[in-house]
Amino acid sequence: MNKKNRLSPGELFVTPAPHIYHKDSTSKIMWIVFISLLPAGVWSVFLFGIPALNIIITTLVTCLLTEVGFNLIR
Repeated sequence: MNKKNRLSPGELFVTPAPHIYHKDSTSKIMWIVFISLLPAGVWSVFLFGIPALNIIITTLVTCLLTEVGFNLIR
């Protein structure tokens, strides 16, 4: 470390996250996750019908409302 970055005793040197870099953006990764989960969602609605669709819709609405709530708090 150079003199500018020298730490006093008892201090920690913390680097910002993420510690692993990948060329894909978070948005792109989330689209990949969404596309990957589509077959499972379609199959669950095919097997279990409307109750499975209700669970999927409830989960989506809850996630979106939680996201909006946390963005309002920030």
